[in-house]
Order: sequence, then C-alpha cells, then structure tokens
Amino acid sequence: MKKLYLIFAIFCLFLFSSCRCSEEYNFLNPTDAIEEIAIVNLHFGDDGYLIETKIKTIENVNEFLNDFQRVDCYTYFGDPIPATPEGIEDTVIKILYKNNEYELINWNGQSEYTLKKGLTYYAGYSVFDEYQFEALIKKYFDS
Repeated sequence: MKKLYLIFAIFCLFLFSSCRCSEEYNFLNPTDAIEEIAIVNLHFGDDGYLIETKIKTIENVNEFLNDFQRVDCYTYFGDPIPATPEGIEDTVIKILYKNNEYELINWNGQSEYTLKKGLTYYAGYSVFDEYQFEALIKKYFDS
C-alpha cells in the first residue's frame, strides 16, 4: 500500500511541476509611468561592470506593450535570474520609467534599478518563450 501512495505522490509531483500556465508580466512600475523603451546591448567591461549600449529606441510604446503582452510569460520558481549571465553579451529590452527607475528584460531573466536599492542584478523570476521574445526584438530592431 505504501508503494502505491509513493507512486501516486511522484505522479502528482510530476504532473503539477510540468503544468505551465502563461501569465502576464509584472512590470516594475505601472505602464503609464513608462518614459522610454529601448533595445540595448549588455556586455561586461574588463573591470566586470555591466555596460549598456542603446541600439534602438522604440517609437510606438503602446504598440510595443501590446506585442510584449502577447509573448508567453511564466514564473520561474528558484533563485532570481539576471538579464544576462555574468560575462555574456546579449540584446535585451530596457524600460525606463519617469522616476528614473528601469528594468532590463531578457527572455530568461531580469535586472532592475530602483532609487531605493540601486541596481539589483539578480531580479528575474519571469521566463518568456525564447522564440517569441527573440521575434519581438527582431521585429522592432528591424523596423
């Protein structure tokens, strides 16, 4: 009988851990407080500091937000993930707010800057569908 309970418990654990429901991304601040959205390149300097290079400013913020909300987003249950792993160069979305706070969003992690805490490099608990996210960046990068 104990074996049956153990098998049932393992089955339930597997079933519930594999269920993923897409959800809406929780922005750092309300979307009506967005000052600018840009596509930026992140890389690390020789001294180990994160360097941001703006590639393109998004002209139509509302259109971008509508497209962004269509990208499947999931909550990651584990340690927070940064916008890019240390030492890795990547292209991400930067959302700057009117209060000068900002967030860096990649398909597999986020970093954020707040006036209270400064830069929180490991801030991401959201994971996006990689292909949809990359297609979104390409759409606005090429336009």
